[in-house]
Amino acid sequence: MVSCTVRGVLNGVQFLNRNTDATPGVGLGLEMIDCDIEASDRALIVINSNTGDANNVQATVRGGRLSGRRLVSTDIIQITRADLVLENVRLQPIGASGGNIIRIPARGSVRATGCVEDLTQASGTWNPVVLTTPGDSSAYLDHRRADVSSDIGDANITINARTARTLIFNTPLTANRTVTLPGTNIGGPPWRITRTAAATGASTLSIGGLGTLAAGQWAEIGWTGTAWIITARGAL
Repeated sequence: MVSCTVRGVLNGVQFLNRNTDATPGVGLGLEMIDCDIEASDRALIVINSNTGDANNVQATVRGGRLSGRRLVSTDIIQITRADLVLENVRLQPIGASGGNIIRIPARGSVRATGCVEDLTQASGTWNPVVLTTPGDSSAYLDHRRADVSSDIGDANITINARTARTLIFNTPLTANRTVTLPGTNIGGPPWRITRTAAATGASTLSIGGLGTLAAGQWAEIGWTGTAWIITARGAL
């Protein structure tokens, strides 16, 4: 195994394994620490030329930012026959209209934990990950969008791993609204739901059936190991 470590500001990274040896463990290892990558195409490309069953490239990105100003590509990250770990990375497409944060066109895996998906400088719909060959690929994503949501408005919302950890309702409610909770714990810090004083109206805001918020109130929810509970609540 040959490995390298990268730090600093970069304009796109392409990490290619030209070794066609199919033996597991024969390949390349890449570690990127606190890098700021702003590319005109894909921010990170990890490709293993080995066409066998072994994913002989292992890449880890810890901290920093991966950002693509898309010109001809719809992907910020592309992985082919490789394993990628993302830890505490800001995933931020800029100036582009729709695409994929991560795409795995042929066999590979990605595991993202503690990451933030920042779409404040992009438009359109962004898929967190696209598996072209799902049977040969896998993805585990525990990453969220911005730490604080924009105004959710007079609407319901369903929490998932990509949901901001602080949810803001800042519009008058004209009907009963619900924050639907995940069926199980999906990691990360607690969620805080805030109904500001501007979110007036007699309609209720239900937190997954655990309780309701009136205008000017907030609550936090946590996972006990078997169920969600309200761990704290108060007035603004």
